[in-house]
Amino acid sequence: MIIQSDEFKAWHDDLRDNVARARIAARIRLAEHGNLGDIARARGMSQLARETGLSRERLYQALSAKGSPEFGTIMKVIRALGLTLHVEIARA
Repeated sequence: MIIQSDEFKAWHDDLRDNVARARIAARIRLAEHGNLGDIARARGMSQLARETGLSRERLYQALSAKGSPEFGTIMKVIRALGLTLHVEIARA
């Protein structure tokens, strides 16, 4: 689950470009499902490679739609992006 700030929500809701609003919402949904590739590319893959100790090629492969990265790789990327992973008990 991605927590959106009130400031972001207000900005997003006020966008006049419906296509842009839909694209942003789609990217957020992808990130919620574990696809960090867009966030990583926005940060810069070369920089991310240096910070994680992984090659750019490995990052591109791991973060692609067909990628199947190991948990350790995901954790390195999450830390390098300044994100945290939050786990909670699923409610039925």
